[in-house]
Amino acid sequence: MLTRIFDSPWLWLAPALLPFLLFLLIPVIEVVRLSFYRWDWFEEIPVGFAQYRRLFRDPEFFHALGHTLIFTAVVVPAWIFLTLAIAAIIAPMRRSFQSGWTTVFFLTYLVSPVVLAMVWTWMLAPDRTGIVNRMLGWVGISALPWLTSPRLALAGVILSTVVTIPGSGVLMYSAAISTLPTELFEAARLDGAGRFAQWRFVTIPLLKPTTLYLTVIYTIASFQVFERVYIMTGGGPAGATTVMVEQIYSNAFLNFDFGSASAQAVVLLLMISAVAWGQFRSLKSDIQF
Repeated sequence: MLTRIFDSPWLWLAPALLPFLLFLLIPVIEVVRLSFYRWDWFEEIPVGFAQYRRLFRDPEFFHALGHTLIFTAVVVPAWIFLTLAIAAIIAPMRRSFQSGWTTVFFLTYLVSPVVLAMVWTWMLAPDRTGIVNRMLGWVGISALPWLTSPRLALAGVILSTVVTIPGSGVLMYSAAISTLPTELFEAARLDGAGRFAQWRFVTIPLLKPTTLYLTVIYTIASFQVFERVYIMTGGGPAGATTVMVEQIYSNAFLNFDFGSASAQAVVLLLMISAVAWGQFRSLKSDIQF
């Protein structure tokens, strides 16, 4: 009997499955359930799809959705391009230099997002007190109200995010490039392909699995952006940087409208799932080497 228990795969999967059930799956199910109720401190009142109907009639929800989509559409391609470009620069270096540079970029991944947001708030400060505006002054450009103007606030948040290059992407692309089969590049050179052609027709297609993984991960992170917006602008000025997670937080923990916040969270989950599915469909690859 004891041997049969130890032979069961569920026993060995339990340490991973239990936290998944307790801290992810069950909370997600509870959020879906709560989206069909109105919570008023004393009881839960069933309202069916009323939360969703109210949500899709709310212009503030569509403003937050639009800001989230703009943020994601800019940040994800920029991160993919920058991490790949940096990895391409690091790849030809000697092994000791590669290790040093990948370590430097990965260390940035360990810095708290809250600390980064606070530093960028100082760097984008108005007038000449912020280092970015001070640098613009050196080339004769007037100081810009990066985080206080409704027209520029979202651009300021996006700029601070784009240039905070995720070190994990540089590390993964560097590792992937180092494992590419050299015989394919030799064959391309024999066919007369230059360096650019080798990158376009050999390297980039072979990196498709890594690109797919990073694209999905970056997309999920972009849709869930919160700390940077909350600290740098608080969703302002005049709602110019409100994003979906920040709006969910405000509805749930400031307005105590947990039903509406749950409905928004369900919509966000469905959007992320749909975008990730589309990315898998468009970027999936059968390449093996």
